Amino acid sequence: MGKEKQRIVVVDEIDKKETVDVKKSMRDEIKKERQEELKDGVQKFYNDQSFNNFQKPLTTPRGWVWLAVILAIIFGLASGIGGSLFLLTRQTIKIPFLQEISLTKYFPTHEVTLVTEKKVTVTSDARAAALVNDLSLKMVRIFSAKEASSKAKLSFLDQIYAPWQVKSLGLIITSDGWLASGGDFDAKQKYVAVDAENKVYPVEEILEDSVTGISFIKITAQNLGVVKFALAEEVKAGEQVIVWDKFNKINFTEISNPRFKNINKTDDLVHSTDKFDDYILLDSQISPSLFPGGVIFGLDGAEVGLISQEKIIPSWQFKTLIDQVLKDKKIKRPYLGVDYLRIEEAPGISSSLFKDLTNGAIVFGSPVISSPAQKAGLNNADIIVKVDGISLNKDQDLTYLIQQKNPGDTVELTVLRAGEEKVIKATVSQQP
Repeated sequence: MGKEKQRIVVVDEIDKKETVDVKKSMRDEIKKERQEELKDGVQKFYNDQSFNNFQKPLTTPRGWVWLAVILAIIFGLASGIGGSLFLLTRQTIKIPFLQEISLTKYFPTHEVTLVTEKKVTVTSDARAAALVNDLSLKMVRIFSAKEASSKAKLSFLDQIYAPWQVKSLGLIITSDGWLASGGDFDAKQKYVAVDAENKVYPVEEILEDSVTGISFIKITAQNLGVVKFALAEEVKAGEQVIVWDKFNKINFTEISNPRFKNINKTDDLVHSTDKFDDYILLDSQISPSLFPGGVIFGLDGAEVGLISQEKIIPSWQFKTLIDQVLKDKKIKRPYLGVDYLRIEEAPGISSSLFKDLTNGAIVFGSPVISSPAQKAGLNNADIIVKVDGISLNKDQDLTYLIQQKNPGDTVELTVLRAGEEKVIKATVSQQP
């Protein structure tokens, strides 16, 4: 047999039926008597008629006392308001025999004056509201179309183009209905555009730029407000911008890098004259993925970029195509066929051919076979220093300058070869 477990029993030694007498403490009796004595003494003190009005405490303030209190409050409020207005309307104050004190150091303002004209100051809030209203008239929302035949079968609510169904925003680039959009569109799908006044326009045609992914869209309309585009040289790091997405969310932020390239390995330093590999980078807290199908504007109202495939495509990368689209309803990108390294991005090169140079594009490998560059005689390790007389530097990019051309244009390249300068002329063709 196993060992029997012992059980521990706790027994209450006090019988629950037993009563316990608790004697009251004499301290309570003494305290009660003392309170009675104090009460009688206070009553006697206030009933003593030997006090005059100046000696005896007043239980109820007289009229003149109330008047003095009210006047003190009024003068106090007036002084506070006057002092506040004085401080708020001045940036500095000068105290006699003391130095001048800057109020903005201790009371910084939270409003930014953007426009001052004819003695009328417009604050950032008012300016932003007016700008947002103006920009809304220069954009449309693009939806997948609800066919007339299918709409008859849809419920009343399902026939509405609801905000959550927006495919992308479209910039109005011509008054007769050409749009630019960063959305991804299906050639087999039909679409409509809805303007700020909720007027619906059928989409007639969509042309996509294979280099940037930006689409040009045609609707039938007249007298539309047209957006303006920012120039590449005008957009700088730190510039304030408005991010506006297809769901009508608006965010104010700034540009971190207007020509950002994601470089994770050495091969990423190689550029091409025939495609862009840079894009706009915003403040680190703002991701383009949070603003799908959106648009970026400067505070001057100029369009800076379109969000496409979670990247911000700068307006200067597709703006040059507008004339082609209007004239031929086709997109034709220029083609040169050169890969290159930017000297300003390649520190540490020890070759005597490059080490003393600070700007330029080093041809990386032989140009593409049968390309305009090869036909013109451009070689591996040639250093392109000018394009049509424009010197290459950190602000003048070879790809950007070539992509300003149209197929069939002649480009003049100033090249350093074995330390000697020569000029090579090439006729750019259309990208295959």
